[in-house]
Amino acid sequence: MPVGPPISDPSKINVLFPYVGGDDFGGSHISSLKLVEMLNDSGTFNAIVGLHRPTGKFPDFLADQGVPFTELPFPDLIEPQAKTSKSNPRNVADFTLKSAPKMLKYINNNSIDIVHTNDGRMHLNWCIPTKLSRAEFVWHHRGDPTAKATNLLAPLFANEIITVSQFAKPSRPIRNIDHKWSVVHSPFSIPETVDRDAAKAALLSELGLPAGTRILGYFGELIERKRPVYFAEIVAEYVKAYPDDPVVGIVAGAVPTGARKLDQEMRTRAEELGISDKIIELGFRSPIEPIMAATDILIVSALNEPFGRTLCESMHLGTAVVATDHGGNPEAITHGETGYLVDPFKPEAFVEPIRKLLTNNAKFTRITEAARERALREYTMETHLNGVLAAYNRLPKAGKKLQP
Repeated sequence: MPVGPPISDPSKINVLFPYVGGDDFGGSHISSLKLVEMLNDSGTFNAIVGLHRPTGKFPDFLADQGVPFTELPFPDLIEPQAKTSKSNPRNVADFTLKSAPKMLKYINNNSIDIVHTNDGRMHLNWCIPTKLSRAEFVWHHRGDPTAKATNLLAPLFANEIITVSQFAKPSRPIRNIDHKWSVVHSPFSIPETVDRDAAKAALLSELGLPAGTRILGYFGELIERKRPVYFAEIVAEYVKAYPDDPVVGIVAGAVPTGARKLDQEMRTRAEELGISDKIIELGFRSPIEPIMAATDILIVSALNEPFGRTLCESMHLGTAVVATDHGGNPEAITHGETGYLVDPFKPEAFVEPIRKLLTNNAKFTRITEAARERALREYTMETHLNGVLAAYNRLPKAGKKLQP
């Protein structure tokens, strides 16, 4: 449901959230859309969702959710090398000559106060036009702390840098960023109460599995950082240690367009390990909460995960978590209290924590209740909004408009 050019409201702070659009869709999009919703509900902001590619999975999702968006008519984007193809060439010259001047004009003509980007391609493409415009730039980093653009461009062009965890802070910025950097954990709305037993029964029925089957879950895109192949190896280690336990591993997610075919690699690895019947692919699911509530244990197999969305959603829903002791996971999980953290390079390290949680109901209850209490206290929509507003308030121009 494109709505055409954004209409500025001089009485509000106009914030543009640009996205690639098309089939580019993941957890960061959901998190940032929660922020868009909260900003618009506040009465102080006019948050505008803009898509460079207005057809595909992401715009379809927006339409399903009733979220209006405007088309950004700038097709010539700078694309990371992994995203380029002969059929869809993108290069710096095209961007510089064609898109960047139009983006600059677009910002000024629509009286945009803040451009708030949420992924690598949008950071890269909007930083220079915004710097040259009357708007201010918020670089919301949700990825690798060693990313070149985050260390080279964000310190130079961003007015504020937000990271989703301490771990995600740029590791070697070209200049000091401490005066304009803050950690704001992603927002997680408190889900409606989900009957875990009913959700479990429904999923087992859908999959044709007998009652009593225990479910280990992988949630998210099938990308290298999240290591879906490693997830299969973890399930295999558990099955090898406890062959009589009725356990399966479900994979809820899809391979991004143009990305490495890790779904095929995962299947091949599962076959090699003799557990093809134990790995069940569900594809992309929305809403995800019933599937997550039906899962006994979330397995976070990722390396360099900045701050896992599914990890915190599981904490809210009462699903236990066993995660790699890596990236931002230790910032969310206290080992032995709200979940378990294990060696990220030994799939067998997951086995005993999984076994404890599946066989000790008292321990499962104690850990999941402590996790939910922490999630309700620290990972809420309100704490996220307050953190972003604090960053907005520090902006030299937009911040002045927010002063009472």
